[in-house]
Amino acid sequence: MEGLRAADAYQWRLIEAVTVTDLSVHELWLRYLSASGTADVFEVEAYMSGLATMSVLDHNILTLVVNERLEEMGHRGAAPYRQAGSASLS
Repeated sequence: MEGLRAADAYQWRLIEAVTVTDLSVHELWLRYLSASGTADVFEVEAYMSGLATMSVLDHNILTLVVNERLEEMGHRGAAPYRQAGSASLS
């Protein structure tokens, strides 16, 4: 389909991690905003659906809040942070 893109490995790992949490997109977005995120809820939803891209900074803010939630739940797994210029996980 034209207009759809394949999410990269960092994005998919984040999507997988958020499914372990009990956060809705709206709850995730609120936590993201409180951590200085600036994207709107629709951008976060599109990113978490694998349909859009976000900057390294925005990805890492989302990763931070998801990892904090996983820690609150006592879960040992964590989503990886993206390094500037990184294209995929090795």
